[in-house]
Amino acid sequence: MTYPQPPWSLKGRGFLSLYSVELERVRSLIPQPLQIFSFFPGKTLGGVYVGTYGDGSTLRYNEFIAVPALTFHQGQIGAWISHIYVDHSDSMAGGAIALGVTQGNGAV
Repeated sequence: MTYPQPPWSLKGRGFLSLYSVELERVRSLIPQPLQIFSFFPGKTLGGVYVGTYGDGSTLRYNEFIAVPALTFHQGQIGAWISHIYVDHSDSMAGGAIALGVTQGNGAV
């Protein structure tokens, strides 16, 4: 597999849905040393993202991203991505090699 060198241009549409989730439901998805950031007792913020990138993008592909929780590490708040699925092999290669992100291959 080959992939274009960064920086990459993404032009298209995306949909992000955020939701409140119980800490215990996602604890097993968050690796150590990250801690789950709780914005309300027993709750964190999670979400899913679906994007489609077309004309004007470096690659034309679709992706699905699962974000089970907000996280806290070394004084920084972030979000942990547990799963990414894309439908283009070059996008999979670029994510794995250039970014160290393991992506699944799937129809989105």
